[in-house]
Amino acid sequence: MIDDSPVIAKASINSTTLLNARDAIIKMGLIDDNGYPDVRNRNGFIDTCLKFMRIVAQRNGLKDLPDQAWVTIREGDDDDGSPIPPRYTIVLEDEERMMGAPRTLAVIMLYRPTREMESLSVIADDRITWSPDTQNNTAHDKRTAYYLGFLSLMATKTTAFDKEPMPEHEMSAQDLMSEASGVVPEQLQEMPVVGDTTDDSGEIGEAFGSAGMEYAGTWHNGQTKEQEDEQESGSFNSDMMTTFEELSGVSDA
Repeated sequence: MIDDSPVIAKASINSTTLLNARDAIIKMGLIDDNGYPDVRNRNGFIDTCLKFMRIVAQRNGLKDLPDQAWVTIREGDDDDGSPIPPRYTIVLEDEERMMGAPRTLAVIMLYRPTREMESLSVIADDRITWSPDTQNNTAHDKRTAYYLGFLSLMATKTTAFDKEPMPEHEMSAQDLMSEASGVVPEQLQEMPVVGDTTDDSGEIGEAFGSAGMEYAGTWHNGQTKEQEDEQESGSFNSDMMTTFEELSGVSDA
C-alpha cells in the first residue's frame, strides 16, 4: 500500500524569538500598512523559507525537503515551572511539492486544540498574498503577533528583502539596436519600466492549493493530539543550535 500522506518535519520555536523579530522589523520601518514585512525580494524570501524547512528536516533525520514543516510555538513556563501547553503551530507548506504550483509556499497558523486554520499567507515568486488578519482587526493580539513575528523573522534572514532584485542585464537602446534591424523609435529610446509592484503591498486575494483545505482534526503518524503534545513538550527545554545564520530559540520536536 502506497502512503501518500505528506512528509512532515517538526520543530518548536520560542515565542520570544518571534516577538523580538517583530519588534526589530518595526524599528527598521520595513513594514506595510497592515504590519506585514515589506517584502519585495520575493525570490529570496522563498529561498529563506525553504532553507528553514530544510534545517528542520535535517533535525528530524530527513534527507529531502519535507512537504510541510510544523513549528510549534513555546510560550514559556507556568507558575509551577512547567511548560505552558502549546496553543499555536505555524505550518510551512510547499505547494510546489503538494499541488504542483510553481514555487509557491503557504504559511499557516493553526490553533492546536482544534487544528483550525487561523491565518494563511500564500507566497510565490511573482506575488505575495498576506493573510487578512492584522493587529488592527484581530481578536487575538498575541497569536497575530506570533504570526507576524515568524514572517518578520524569515524576512530579516533574507538579504535585502525590501529591495527589488536587480536584473542581471539591463538592455540599453544601443543593445536593442545591435540586436534588431532598423531604427529604434524615439519614444522607445528611454526604456520604460516594466512590471507593477502593487502586488507587494499585501493585497488580500484568494489563496489556493491544499493550504486552503480544512486542517481541523488532521493527525499524522497515527498519534493523537495528546500523544503529540507529550512528545513535543518533552523537548521544549532543550534549544538546538542551527546553521540558519544566528537563528535561536528553535528546538527539535
